[in-house]
Amino acid sequence: MAENPLVTLARLLGGVVLMQGNLGHQVLGQLLVMNTNEVAMLAATAVVTAASGQRSAVGEIAVRTVAPALAVRAILNKQEARVERKTLRLEERERAFAERRARFRRRRRARQGIL
Repeated sequence: MAENPLVTLARLLGGVVLMQGNLGHQVLGQLLVMNTNEVAMLAATAVVTAASGQRSAVGEIAVRTVAPALAVRAILNKQEARVERKTLRLEERERAFAERRARFRRRRRARQGIL
């Protein structure tokens, strides 16, 4: 079920506000923000970076959002590949089982025809 847009906005706003505090608050703020997709996380980081007046906003955004997003994407790709391999193996086993069953049925019919 999709999150209510007002709840999303409130959570992101709370996360951005918390990221302005000390380290503990920053961690809590990032946890609030990371509950969203990468685009919302990027937007929140851009707001924090712009509010802090840092010169290297692009670098900060890259470090805080792009790098974690790429890491998560790599992990998800590995998991998808693993699931795909398992699916292919299962299909191969099902196909082999169907072939064995068909051979068994043919043999049984042949024996019944002989008797």
